[in-house]
Amino acid sequence: MLSVNIVQGRTATGEITAGIPVSTGIVTPKLGFGHESTLTRNSKLDFIVNLNSRTSAICLVAGPASRDAGFSLWLSKVVGGINAAVGGAPTASISKYTYESDFIVKDTGGGGLDVAIVPVKVSASASATRSDIQNMKIEIAAVHFKKGKPVAGGQEFDIPLER
Repeated sequence: MLSVNIVQGRTATGEITAGIPVSTGIVTPKLGFGHESTLTRNSKLDFIVNLNSRTSAICLVAGPASRDAGFSLWLSKVVGGINAAVGGAPTASISKYTYESDFIVKDTGGGGLDVAIVPVKVSASASATRSDIQNMKIEIAAVHFKKGKPVAGGQEFDIPLER
């Protein structure tokens, strides 16, 4: 499953001031305005990946494991932990492997302008932001084979004990 949340915001502000000379200094009245809007779009993609392959050539083409948001490292540590188990009771079996990762891409931009023609000063600014919030969740259902047929749930294994 891949969930994508896009948050897009826009902000515009402005201000006008006028310096009015008086006998003891300057009085500066100010008028300001602003506008802000936010748009959020959420998408969710559920898909099924068939992991069967006739050869291991796809593993060589895929490139380094660092491109998968840490999934390969996580899975290798899970399998490594199971392989380090001490033999004997108690035993366990895995029903599902789940890996979830969040990553955010944020873009910002802005600009402004100040103009001063005595006694009036005008300024304006605008900015925009966009945050793409993505969530990747990988679930692998564990199965084992009994009499040549797949059965839900993993094969029992010994539980790793802390040393």
